[in-house]
Amino acid sequence: MIAAGGTIMLVNHRSSALQVSAIAYSLLLPLTGPSLLPAQTPPDPSSTECSVKGTVTDAVTGQRLRKVYMRLAPNSDKGTAYLGVTDDQGEFVIQHVASGTFRLSADKQGYRDGHYGGDADVELRLTAGQNLSDLHIALTPQAAVSGRILDDDGEPWNQANASIYRSVLRKGKRELERMYEENADDRGVFRIASLSPGRYYLAAEPNSYWEDQNLPTSVPHHQTTWYPSSAEAETATPIVLAAGESRDDIEIRLRRGSFFHIRGSVTGLNRIPPSKDPEIFSRRHVSATRISGLVNGNQSYTASLHSDGSFEFPGVLSGSYELQAVQGTFESVALGETTVRVDGQDLDNVSIGLVPPHPLKGVVQLDSNEPFDPAGLSVSLRSVDNLTGVFPATVRSDGSFEFAQVGAERYRVFLRGTSSPHFYYLKRLRYGDTESPDRTFSAADDQPLTVIVSARGGRLAGAVKGATELSTPPQVVLIPDSTDTQQREEGTHEAVFDQFGAFSIEAIAPGDYHLYAFEKVPDDAWEDPDFLQAISGQGVAVHFEEGDAKRDEVPLIRQSDLAPVLARLGIE
Repeated sequence: MIAAGGTIMLVNHRSSALQVSAIAYSLLLPLTGPSLLPAQTPPDPSSTECSVKGTVTDAVTGQRLRKVYMRLAPNSDKGTAYLGVTDDQGEFVIQHVASGTFRLSADKQGYRDGHYGGDADVELRLTAGQNLSDLHIALTPQAAVSGRILDDDGEPWNQANASIYRSVLRKGKRELERMYEENADDRGVFRIASLSPGRYYLAAEPNSYWEDQNLPTSVPHHQTTWYPSSAEAETATPIVLAAGESRDDIEIRLRRGSFFHIRGSVTGLNRIPPSKDPEIFSRRHVSATRISGLVNGNQSYTASLHSDGSFEFPGVLSGSYELQAVQGTFESVALGETTVRVDGQDLDNVSIGLVPPHPLKGVVQLDSNEPFDPAGLSVSLRSVDNLTGVFPATVRSDGSFEFAQVGAERYRVFLRGTSSPHFYYLKRLRYGDTESPDRTFSAADDQPLTVIVSARGGRLAGAVKGATELSTPPQVVLIPDSTDTQQREEGTHEAVFDQFGAFSIEAIAPGDYHLYAFEKVPDDAWEDPDFLQAISGQGVAVHFEEGDAKRDEVPLIRQSDLAPVLARLGIE
């Protein structure tokens, strides 16, 4: 928050604070662009209400935009969101706002949703009676792709959908992630909008269920086809879209190919107890997820698990698959898995051994005897080896939590929340009597899980050197000095900015880190170890002991300097 007299105070809910003098704070201001510094009138001592004013423009033309719907939302889930709309001059004003910390967003049809600060996480920290003006948000016109899906004879095909993918990093590996999908209409026509500028990959994906039900076995089925006519994503032609660009000339002619069966059964089905919550956990099935290069995990099939334990996938392509027996619909638990390969023929007699799930109880504890309020905290588990999702459990007022059922597999623990939890970091983990060195545990039996947190995480405040000309804040990232990709990913912190361009990071676990500031960088590019190696020496080394509060200045890494590095590494 910004205290009277111009002092920055980074305050957590335990009332510890880092104060930066008014002189030091004044040094931060020249390091940020003028557009990041809204005008403010002195607080009105006769009023506790605040206001924010500003403009919204088109990011390409600079034209002011009318009828943009504004939302000033509190950081906490407790509190009121304040709404507004721009007038014919593209100006907005939101009045009668209570003091607090907020984020400002803008929404207009035909544009990507926008936020004050652009891609950076910027908080508006309002003290009683404070009035901010000259806030500015630039909205990017949405791009779109449209076209037709045709069968192999060139006729419109409506039993398919068009899916658009983008290139992302997953644990340091480049993959394609599905963003949107749209069904083709009766003319085979599809349209996918709300896209940001960038490079995309488009695939036509046939309705395999419809084909199984309606095409004779003698007729080769359609298979996923990448634009313009590739069987594999690796040879697809990317589609590059500028802001506001609409490509409406896309045609994809579906390929036909041979499909094969996977047949098998599970063992130990009689040992799996019925669920106490049939709405969520009762359904049992087997999933087959293709392990394949750029689209690993995106091409999957589902087969029912019959009462005798048998299952069958009637139409899959050649390739390697992870088969997983699962119980549950909205929240799934892995009961057993195996990996198989289909090589141009049916695969029979696959066997999956099942291990019964069990409930898991636990408690969140503070590492000291001081008062502890766990309100808003939740504990999540993520499978380390499999594709099961995250299981959230709300922490009760006494610190206890419970998962209705977990599989006998290895999980990684995450601490989540909506208010105070971001001031805590996960310090230690104990499963039964066994301490975990890496926040993972094997849920092999019914033992309690103890999550020990600390409110004495490190805190960092600072500014970016050389950011004077930027119209939006840079991306400031604190990255652990770890060679383990997953640990580095989980321990990375992205900074939060205030409206005056100063950044802050909270709840930093003890350890060695490097601090970087990027003018603009592709999403999570820093997860790539080769990228980190290429920019080594351009960040600031920072060491944290528990409870440390530091201020630092980090040099800006410009987009033009990163371009050859990204091109060499093939990062889009």
